[in-house]
Amino acid sequence: EAVGSAEEALERLSREAFDVVACDMVMPGMNGIEMMKRIRRSCQGVLLIMITGDGAIETASKAIEAGAFGYMTKPFRFDEFLIIMKNAAERLAMMSENSRLRNELQMAHAEMAVLKKLSVLNGGNPLQGAEPLEVVESASRADTCPPESSRDRSCKRKKADAV
Repeated sequence: EAVGSAEEALERLSREAFDVVACDMVMPGMNGIEMMKRIRRSCQGVLLIMITGDGAIETASKAIEAGAFGYMTKPFRFDEFLIIMKNAAERLAMMSENSRLRNELQMAHAEMAVLKKLSVLNGGNPLQGAEPLEVVESASRADTCPPESSRDRSCKRKKADAV
């Protein structure tokens, strides 16, 4: 989606989420470097691409310092833009996977803390008094079944089979 000025782009970004923002170095209202700095302060996960007619190393360096993921000089070929967008999509996928794995790790640490507390309370055996299927189901519930299906026996069986 295109906008007419940097201010309009910042307004849209304050209301809507975008994964990638491509901006020109020269725009009405403010330059691309200043716009990138403002976006970086308010929208942490957005990938920024600078487009400029100035091919100077200094301009590219300033764009990178301002947080640019990619940098293109005009005129550019459409396939160049597609390559940068493909790279951006790959980076976004890695960022998403990283976030998911961090969440899983935090959940695993929390489960380990609970097991350690149970171990202390049960004289060294954290599973004392638990039925085997209950242990398997509770350990795998977060990974396999969505919360709304936690009462669904077929989902629990699938979890137990998967473990």
